[in-house]
Amino acid sequence: MKRALALTLLAIAMASPVAAFPSPRIFNVSPPSPASSPSAQIVTVTGMGFLPGLALDVTAPDGEVQNYKGAAIQAARNMSFQVSVTFATTGTYTLTITNPDGGTSEPFAVQAGPVNDAPVVDRITPDTITRSASTQTFRVDGKGYSASSIVTVIDPTGAGTTLSGTQVTNVTPTSMQLHFIVNTRGDFSVTVTNPGGGATSNAVKITVK
Repeated sequence: MKRALALTLLAIAMASPVAAFPSPRIFNVSPPSPASSPSAQIVTVTGMGFLPGLALDVTAPDGEVQNYKGAAIQAARNMSFQVSVTFATTGTYTLTITNPDGGTSEPFAVQAGPVNDAPVVDRITPDTITRSASTQTFRVDGKGYSASSIVTVIDPTGAGTTLSGTQVTNVTPTSMQLHFIVNTRGDFSVTVTNPGGGATSNAVKITVK
């Protein structure tokens, strides 16, 4: 009788479906409206269900697909990662994630704006710092800035914080200074968006040790 019971339990266990990882989902892409450019720019993808070894497909407006995987997927966590993507033309791009177990996300649309509508970040100085509980100052050089420019700092988890007031000073069309606290290790990135529906700049990285 015990043997029969054991065989019955084994049969039930084999017939039961094995719990699988949930399919990945994309909640947000930053910058949300990247500038169209022939140069690659850092994009932070935030969501859930991201497994190690995932692949990202980016479909351009003309249907061409760019595939990113392996070393191209940077700062990977189960809820975010960064990747350098080329948005060569203006239009709607779709991002789709495929996990190693075959789980695939729904396509996520991103609108790339005209390059002449977007500010550009050429560099941030310093670009490598030590974490601190005190405010640190950074110089941003590029073009297309104004006193109304919106500066967003994206932390290693993919969460974005908008700087305001005295956190953004000495703004000229080609430079500005940023003042904020960075007390977490990892890769941060900075983007600039002009008001009135303008496109967002490329994202430039700050490494915090």
